Amino acid sequence: MTRSTSHTRASERLREDQRGFVLVSALVIAALYFGLIELTLLDSSRRLETAQRFRARIGARILAENGAELAAQNMANASSTSGEAELSDGVIEGRFERSGDTFVLYGRGSTSGVKRASAGIEIRGRIDGFVILIDSSRQLP
Repeated sequence: MTRSTSHTRASERLREDQRGFVLVSALVIAALYFGLIELTLLDSSRRLETAQRFRARIGARILAENGAELAAQNMANASSTSGEAELSDGVIEGRFERSGDTFVLYGRGSTSGVKRASAGIEIRGRIDGFVILIDSSRQLP
């Protein structure tokens, strides 16, 4: 054997070992990459669900305030003490209680959509002549 043929065989064996190493490295990198994609998808779906819940809660609070406004309108018109309406975003309910110059307005809102939520509000106040004063308001579960 000449020196060049032994050198060629040794380099062929070295290349075959390197091919196996490159293949294993490519498979490991692909597995890590797909794992990273999966984690990104899981995180984005969790964030989407959190955003939908937040939007539903805020929408329910807005609807509850609309229910309290409906009760205030009924109180001003001296019509029934409670009212209900169905909107595109959900359902609102409002009622009031009046005793002398004090009043309490209750509003309730329930959203419709992907995530459902409901909220309530209570507004306490008094009437001084032609002036309506709000003493307190609080969110209800």
